Amino acid sequence: MPRQKGLFKIEGSIDGVTFYRNADGHFVRMAGGVSKSRIMNDPAFARTRENITEFGNNAKAAKVLRDALGPLVKNAKDSRTSNRLMQLFNKVKNLDVVSLRGQRKISIGLEDPLSQNVFQKFDFNKKAQLSNVLKRTYELDALAGTLDIPGFIPAVDLLKPEGATHAQITYAALGLDFDTADSSLVQATPLNFALDNVVQDIALSLTPPVGLPSVFQVLLIEFFQEVNTLQYPLNNGAFNVLFILNLS
Repeated sequence: MPRQKGLFKIEGSIDGVTFYRNADGHFVRMAGGVSKSRIMNDPAFARTRENITEFGNNAKAAKVLRDALGPLVKNAKDSRTSNRLMQLFNKVKNLDVVSLRGQRKISIGLEDPLSQNVFQKFDFNKKAQLSNVLKRTYELDALAGTLDIPGFIPAVDLLKPEGATHAQITYAALGLDFDTADSSLVQATPLNFALDNVVQDIALSLTPPVGLPSVFQVLLIEFFQEVNTLQYPLNNGAFNVLFILNLS
């Protein structure tokens, strides 16, 4: 696909050519194509309309998850988090093998045990992945709602960004109904600590939400810089980790 080069970054259409921008830069393509009216009404585009409907449902589901996690996502994401989530929900939608094409539902796809494998180990911030940041094995009991990291040494077991003096670990569980958007977010008491060589046994616990079809368990690791006894988020959260530990 042609990429714009030069001093002026144009967006819009000129003489049948459309200039646009996405996360990878500025691009150009020929304008025109089939009208929206024809796509939405012509029987020849039935498959296209089905794809549009399911795409919209995937986008809605991704937004429901992001909104329900609230500040956890706000503090740990990258520019493509939404797009990558959409890809996951598309896979889950395909697990609905009972609904007609164009009517497949995320909630039905989540009933398939394979959906757990789709979401587990998902990093909301691809620039700060848990496998790269946390160097010690954690122990999760999703049913009991416990997360343990025994023998944890902050300065050794965390890959800290330059300038970080402190970190905070938050363990949370989100109950969610994608059909109604009802949700319940429960968090263990966050653990804040200096990035030193003091050995500690991390033990976080919560009561997982009940009464909702899906429960996501997540781990958030945030980095801070202390200045005059106050801790400030480091580089607006660019180095923070948010990771899906489990889906049930």
